[in-house]
Amino acid sequence: MKPKKFANLRGWIDYDRIHLRHLTDQQKIDYLPRRLDVALLPPLDDLFAGISQYPNYSPLLCYANCVCCAIEAFGKFLTGHYQQGHAGANFCTFVKAYMDPRFQRKIAQRTYSRVLWDDFRNGIAHGFVVKHGGFEGDGSYYFKKRMIAGKWALIISPTSFHQDFKAAVARYLVDLKDAAPTDQLRQNYLKTFDAVYIHGA
Repeated sequence: MKPKKFANLRGWIDYDRIHLRHLTDQQKIDYLPRRLDVALLPPLDDLFAGISQYPNYSPLLCYANCVCCAIEAFGKFLTGHYQQGHAGANFCTFVKAYMDPRFQRKIAQRTYSRVLWDDFRNGIAHGFVVKHGGFEGDGSYYFKKRMIAGKWALIISPTSFHQDFKAAVARYLVDLKDAAPTDQLRQNYLKTFDAVYIHGA
């Protein structure tokens, strides 16, 4: 696609999809930050800023659900496994590759990344609740272990989580931009781009 036409793309898939099949591989890579800037990163900042703003309610679980879904989506682009049945593995792969290495520590025989998937992501998505543990803290720590109702549970600082996720996204975007044409990371991204953004898989 000619640069001027590419510059006119909006970042919204429903408007852009008809044009995306004409993108070069490099334009497909350059499109992702534009997409994230309209649909993910600034909105997440707004949600995060509102977590403690209101006395009677909080968007904390809405925020956490969005971040966990985003981690899952980034994992799909990272692994190239966009078909059903890979969500949990994609999620944990992205966490291991780009987020704080302490997510590989264990609590009650599960890695923190698996707890983030099982208890946080799935609990919030399917029941409006973190199954065991929760979000608490101002960033002076990232993780704490706490015994709750006879079960060891993970406590995650939302401030640290927010900072870690944004840093992980930045690192992934740099790796994607710098990847050689034969690099598996680049190939997985392009394959998933076509499936998700062009074909609607």
